Parts: sequence; structure tokens; C-alpha cells
Amino acid sequence: MAYIDFSIYIITSDNLPLKEQLFFLKKLKYYRYKNDIAVQIRFNNESENIIMDFAKELKRELSDIRLIINNSVSIMNKLDLDGVHLKENVNLVSMDIKKYQNNDKLILKSTHSLESVKNAEKYGLDAITYGPVFDTPSKRQYGKPNGYELIKNNKFNIPVFALGGINMDNIHELKEYFHGLGAIRLFMNKDIIKNITEVGKLWK
Repeated sequence: MAYIDFSIYIITSDNLPLKEQLFFLKKLKYYRYKNDIAVQIRFNNESENIIMDFAKELKRELSDIRLIINNSVSIMNKLDLDGVHLKENVNLVSMDIKKYQNNDKLILKSTHSLESVKNAEKYGLDAITYGPVFDTPSKRQYGKPNGYELIKNNKFNIPVFALGGINMDNIHELKEYFHGLGAIRLFMNKDIIKNITEVGKLWK
């Protein structure tokens, strides 16, 4: 398991034009504490070629910021990205996790249940996201948010990032229980530098 030193996990959006997102993300060049952040490139409705072109441009522009690709080990390897973020239902038995970790690749995974969190621990993943901790429009079709009682009431030996419905009004509830936070709407906007700066100050 690698040491996860970043606490701000910026996630791309399926609801914003790619050029607009590149414009926002390129501003990260001017953020002083680059070790505090990582970017997950996550697009559910784009082709592999488009995703790769997006990732290549980010890698050129943000050479000193960790880039994590969503659920594609092949793209991670082709572009030599920093890691991969796996879906919750990925079969970890069929993956040789140590092979990637020995190559200094970060392996993260989405979780929404106690069983899934323990499974990620069992296979030595580097970190997980857990959520949604608060109400978020993209997850309402699945029911009520999970909240964060599971993380609050259990001790896990894996860094956990809160995810879902996080904003500047509720972030203070999470710091005591989570290693960091992941977000789309909070960061993917014209105020990206202002918002990660404020989050960074709160999280320290």
C-alpha cells in the first residue's frame, strides 16, 4: 500500500464540455501546494480516444500533479499515468494488484458499503472513496445518501475519501473521519483555485 499524501481529489464531470474542464484544470499549474491534490479523469460517455487525448493534454500541462484514470488499467499503462480508480464491482481476485503497486501505481476504488470497504482493505488497495455522504443530484436515483456514520463508527486501515454532495457549508463535518475528500461540482468551476485553497486551509 502506497502512502497517500494528497487530501483533495478533483474529479472531472460528464456534464461539462471537455474544453471548459481543461480550462479549469490547467489553472492548477498556479496552485502552490500541488502535492495536496490529485485529479481523477472520469468520463462515462466518451470514447477511449477522446479520453486519452484529454489525459495527454493534462499530462503535458500538469506534469507535477498526480493523474488518476477511472477504471482503465490499459489507459493508465499506455500513458504512464499515476494510478487507476476502480469501480466498486470490479473483481479484485482477477487483478494482480501488487504488480501495479510495485510499479508505483496508485490503486483506488469506489465503495458504498462496509463489505466493499473491507474488501479494498483485504486486497491492499491504496485508498478508497466512500459515499455519497450527502445528497447529490447524480445519485438521487439510487435512494438516500449513505451519510458518514459507517466511517465515523469504524476504524479502517486504508485512506478514505468522502464523496458526494460536499460543499463549503458541510465540509467541516468530515475532517475528523476522512483522510480527504473528492468532489466534482465543488472544484470543476471557474473558482477552482479559490475553492481548493479554502479546502486546503480547512483540512490542515
